Amino acid sequence: MQNQKFTYFIAASRPKTLFASLSPVILSLALAQQFSPFQWIMAILCLLVALLLQIASNLANDFVDGEKGIDGPQRTGPQRMTASGLLNASEIKLAFYITVFLAILLGIYPMIIGGPFIVAIGVSSLLFSYLYSGGPYPLSHYALGEISAFIFFGLLVTLGTAYLQMREVLFIHENLVTFLVIACLQGAYSFVLLGINNLRDIHSDAKVNKMTLATILGASKHKILLLFVLIIPFVMTGVLAWKLHFYMHLYSFILLPKVWRLGNFILNNKVDAGLNQALAQTAKVQFIHSIMLAATLVLFTMLKKGFFN
Repeated sequence: MQNQKFTYFIAASRPKTLFASLSPVILSLALAQQFSPFQWIMAILCLLVALLLQIASNLANDFVDGEKGIDGPQRTGPQRMTASGLLNASEIKLAFYITVFLAILLGIYPMIIGGPFIVAIGVSSLLFSYLYSGGPYPLSHYALGEISAFIFFGLLVTLGTAYLQMREVLFIHENLVTFLVIACLQGAYSFVLLGINNLRDIHSDAKVNKMTLATILGASKHKILLLFVLIIPFVMTGVLAWKLHFYMHLYSFILLPKVWRLGNFILNNKVDAGLNQALAQTAKVQFIHSIMLAATLVLFTMLKKGFFN
């Protein structure tokens, strides 16, 4: 029984979504190491805290939407633990509190070192993990989900990670612009991931008056928006290559045929559980794209420092 419950808790954390929090940290670390010495302890803490905050957000979404009756029998997405009765709300809440506690515990050292800037990012990220689904005005219920994902899993995670590696060097204009480029790259992927999720749930959300971009725009227009945003990471890749004068980054364009097939699937597939496949494929593309760019950034730094001479 205990092993079964553990499996349910793992399912509530939504493992397939966790790459969305790891990808911006990995890419930001890869870019930061060309400007300052790499700090391994800080890097590991950034990865763990980002992971825990994503899990906390997923757990909060599970018990809040379960209690509100949003994730009912009509749901087309993966089974939710609270709504299905596999775990009760108090159990998920306890897991949420433990996860937040661990995130705060591991975040103490980064906040001490990073000062007010990191404290502000940490506090706002903790608030987001709950306010996305909970509170009197949940962001996900007022068509702010995609924009919030762009900000928190794009801008804040990227810039926060970079600052902890670089400190004030980050705010040199050219450096900041370069990091904003990869922040927009990651934010676009997070926007699409949440957008596909909301597209899949458009009918069940409409029934409970949950307002999302998908319910406002309608399925057809929302699909077109997602296809547009899905191209942004590759535009940002081109900008990154241009800014660094290192065009090996463009080899990640070999992912474009896969993205084309993904976009075609989103555009032509019915709004049903089949979109879960698109969700998984988008997360996979984001992670692979991030790893490819991170690898070329490490190579770029090694070449700059004459490692191969």
